[in-house]
Amino acid sequence: MPQDALQDEFIKLREQAIWLRQNFNTFNHLFDSGPETERVLREVASLFFGDLNTIMQEYTVLLVCRLTGPAESFGKANLSTQRFTALMRDCSCITPEIERLDASLREYGELLKPARDKIIAHSDLEVHVDNIALGAHGEEVMLEFFENLQAYFDAVGNAIGVGPLDFRYTSGAGDVIDLVRKLERADVLAREQRQRHLPASPR
Repeated sequence: MPQDALQDEFIKLREQAIWLRQNFNTFNHLFDSGPETERVLREVASLFFGDLNTIMQEYTVLLVCRLTGPAESFGKANLSTQRFTALMRDCSCITPEIERLDASLREYGELLKPARDKIIAHSDLEVHVDNIALGAHGEEVMLEFFENLQAYFDAVGNAIGVGPLDFRYTSGAGDVIDLVRKLERADVLAREQRQRHLPASPR
């Protein structure tokens, strides 16, 4: 593959990794920012944010499996880390570090694949009836995946002349952080208003 075509495909693949990381960050800001944020979300719209929690978990699993999936499916090329690592081997750009990181990313994708196959992409009867847990793992395993994701794209970017790009932090105007702050501010104002309308305590 020509160098410019390789770089173009890499940039498209990295955009998918950025989107995955952005979804992960949004989920963390909403649902893992501490008890005060949890309380505000529960009081504002508990059903909505409960549904959103489930939707975002399933979507993150789907994104991980898609990004780390096979190089091709049914004879059609996939935009995935497995495919790009194979391209790196073909052009002799591969390094032991890229091989190690690719294997780690693929291992995490394989861990989540049963959940993607039997819960998200399809509704496996036995899994749903017997409440079988699929893809369960600790937080440290998940955090290691995202660290390796960043390291993989930096290593590959350096190897093909595109360079690194830190996409661990994806905040911007109008993002989830702004949403949470506005909800918390509205909650404070509502409590202050309730306090002003409370009957005076008997002396």
